[in-house]
Amino acid sequence: MHENYYTENDLREIYVDLNAGENVNFRVGRQQVTWGELGQYRLLDVVNPVNSTYHFASLESFEDIRIPLWIVKGLVDIPAMEGALEIVWVPMLDNPEDTVNTPLTFVGAWGLPPTPQQNTNSDMEIKRKTFLYPDQDIENSRIGARWKGTLGDLTYNLVYYYTHQLTPPVPTKYVARYEGHATGKVQDEVEVFLEYPRQHIMGFSLDYTFNHPIGTVVRLESSFEPNRTFPVSSDVLRVNNAELYEDSWTYFETHQKRVVNTGIQLMRPTFIRFLNPNQTIMLIGQVMHSWVIDYNKDDSIIDVPGFDSTATNEHSLTLVFSAFTYYFHGLVMPRFIAAYIPSKS
Repeated sequence: MHENYYTENDLREIYVDLNAGENVNFRVGRQQVTWGELGQYRLLDVVNPVNSTYHFASLESFEDIRIPLWIVKGLVDIPAMEGALEIVWVPMLDNPEDTVNTPLTFVGAWGLPPTPQQNTNSDMEIKRKTFLYPDQDIENSRIGARWKGTLGDLTYNLVYYYTHQLTPPVPTKYVARYEGHATGKVQDEVEVFLEYPRQHIMGFSLDYTFNHPIGTVVRLESSFEPNRTFPVSSDVLRVNNAELYEDSWTYFETHQKRVVNTGIQLMRPTFIRFLNPNQTIMLIGQVMHSWVIDYNKDDSIIDVPGFDSTATNEHSLTLVFSAFTYYFHGLVMPRFIAAYIPSKS
């Protein structure tokens, strides 16, 4: 297990803080950088990838499921503008597989073999998946900046980040290798290749507290992805025909789209005495909307490679309600979560 699968002997975080002046600070080392405000939506929380296979996955804290990276971060406070400029550079010193979201197994959503699916009448049997992780070189380094400021009681963030598409990996091609000659040939192996395309992400977030009369925190977060890459369903493949006795390559169509994601969160601490006489119960409501600006139904793009049923819609909406509280001085934290996704048209 230790040699072939994973090891727990890992130094997750180690960094050094350097003060270069009264208002200038650098943090260099293996670390987490958190920019987003909306939790699981992660519209702007895009610097560190996540490991969704870790223990109880979505029930774990974000500090535990984020994958720390070697990062150089600079922070410049500008009191006159009531804000601070933060710049990050990820030189890609980590293991390539640690620089993107950890895919699930062969039966998991992001780990499924791309189309055409295994349950078709095709004789293709996928024997291997190869993830083409970003290389450890300067050309693949990531860079971004955030401006965080305040306007009275309003806190705001402006974010830009040049990165890779961390999830899902996009199937680009597969190769079918054969043994023998054209006559009576037998397909020996099909190997699928999945890539993580380059991507720009920019956006903003607003955070405001209404103290009276409702005592509610309102958060708005929005991101714009000008070149998000989508895989396609199994009925739109381009095939590079090869001689039957040679390796046969099939290329998957992909499409780059402009996508706007917007999330709104309402959060209010409330005493419900018969449920918890000592601690408040945090009530949270979230609305998440995604809009593919240059959507074209004929492109047959999908959300999850390998699942033709996950057709991407021009507009998609998700509603979430959550409530949680603490007992025994924080040792026990029960949580209730409900989600509603309207049917796709």
